[in-house]
Amino acid sequence: MTVTRMNLFLKAVALSITLLSTQSFAAVKLSLSGSRSESNAGYQKIQSGAASAGFSLDLGENFMVGYTHRQELSSTVGYQQIEGTQIFVYSKTLSHVTTNALDLTLILYGGEIVTPFIFAGLAIKHYVIDTMAAGESPQRASMPHYGPQGGAGLSIRMSQKFSFKLTYTLTDGVKKLPGEDAEQTIDTYTQMGITYAL
Repeated sequence: MTVTRMNLFLKAVALSITLLSTQSFAAVKLSLSGSRSESNAGYQKIQSGAASAGFSLDLGENFMVGYTHRQELSSTVGYQQIEGTQIFVYSKTLSHVTTNALDLTLILYGGEIVTPFIFAGLAIKHYVIDTMAAGESPQRASMPHYGPQGGAGLSIRMSQKFSFKLTYTLTDGVKKLPGEDAEQTIDTYTQMGITYAL
């Protein structure tokens, strides 16, 4: 099933490339963005960081099609309470999520300086989660996942070529605790970055 889903994604990319070779587009845009956070929850310290790169192509005045590759790393370190007891154990969880997404963007207003937009598409993810707890052997979970994603953003033009870009994304995901089955969830994140128009 995973191979079939990947084939569908690659076919969608191929279709986009075919469209690019047969149509006239106003611009090609390259984007780089990232985010980082650190927080403390109870007896645990949570750190995360992400970076993404992608390109988009104008489909007329109001639409764009784009591809994004995203890497996300996070760690949770500290003491976790064993359910139903007053016992705390030291644990460390590292997760690495790789995402490849294909989106269609609708430009809500093409202003000279500020341009709001919304987008929707398909995201293919691969999770690698390493868990290490005191007195136990390290555990690794590796799983692919695919699902819809969407969001909204704002582009602020800084010059003829460069723009500042702020996006908020909701994407289908999974979460998994050691010894438990994976559960479907909704991941959300905000990223800031720079876009360059060729």
